[in-house]
Amino acid sequence: MIRFDALRGVTAFGDTGSLWGIWIFSVCALVVNQVLSEVFYTKERLISFVFSSANIIISIFLIIVISLIIGIN
Repeated sequence: MIRFDALRGVTAFGDTGSLWGIWIFSVCALVVNQVLSEVFYTKERLISFVFSSANIIISIFLIIVISLIIGIN
């Protein structure tokens, strides 16, 4: 959630309670990608590598978002 103030601009970018939602969503996405990666590894290795790469990207975004929320608040 982003709140704007006419004098100060952005006053808040999420609250610390939203960190739990981000963690839960990211962990669920990582688990689903890992399961799909293991299922497709024997059938189609390229798709398996795509899911594994998505796990890395999700992890990087998770670190960036949580750092921003903690740093701004």
